[in-house]
Amino acid sequence: MSTVNPAAPKQPLALPECTLVAATVEALLPFKGKFKTLTPLAGDASNRRYFRIELTETAARSVILTHLAAPQAFNPSE
Repeated sequence: MSTVNPAAPKQPLALPECTLVAATVEALLPFKGKFKTLTPLAGDASNRRYFRIELTETAARSVILTHLAAPQAFNPSE
């Protein structure tokens, strides 16, 4: 029996562009807040990724960003 080297791990996906996230947060949230930091959160087994966006200058200290990591083909069983 021969041993086969496993495939190299995939490169982790890059974080969303912080300047785009900051502009979106400051323009589209129903309350005014300024972008502070973006922190990856543990995900589930789907193709979504989750991030905590910390805010300043608002009563809400953070919001959660759900990011579709890759388009998923239509699954007829769903």
